[in-house]
Amino acid sequence: ATESITIASTNILSSYRMTDLLGNLVTSGTSSKNTLEIDVRQLPEGIYLVEVETIKGLHLQKVMVQH
Repeated sequence: ATESITIASTNILSSYRMTDLLGNLVTSGTSSKNTLEIDVRQLPEGIYLVEVETIKGLHLQKVMVQH
């Protein structure tokens, strides 16, 4: 990703957390939609983990930020 990360689900995304690989929280928030967009323009390049919570449980995805 260079500017933003878009996450889509068939279920409502109730919350999300984005951390670096050391576990430091980068950003987090709540949602009441089934898509969300995370702005990554201010983040240093690297690999991050995005954890999304839906009614079906937690889903973890690894993403790479490059500028």
